[in-house]
Amino acid sequence: MEGLNRHLRSKGATVVVKPIAVGKDPLKVVQKCVEKRDEALHSDKEDYDDCVCLVDVDEHQSLPAAIQLAEREGIQLLISNLKFEVWLRWHAEDKRAALGSA
Repeated sequence: MEGLNRHLRSKGATVVVKPIAVGKDPLKVVQKCVEKRDEALHSDKEDYDDCVCLVDVDEHQSLPAAIQLAEREGIQLLISNLKFEVWLRWHAEDKRAALGSA
């Protein structure tokens, strides 16, 4: 995650990425994001300008419900077709060679 933070900061953004382990179920990921956002709203310590969840598409039956909840709650849901690590390499590294999911 620190690599993602560095990359975003290098683009002129002040960013705090907080990875929160909740498992792989997309609906649980979005639910936890809503919970953390709401806790921050009622706290004097922190506030979020934007909330984003990143999930792998995989074969989760709860993905449609996660999409609906994220939309209803104003949370950006990024759905990766490959593992996050591959996505990050494609977007953060200056590579000319082809990269695969393996």
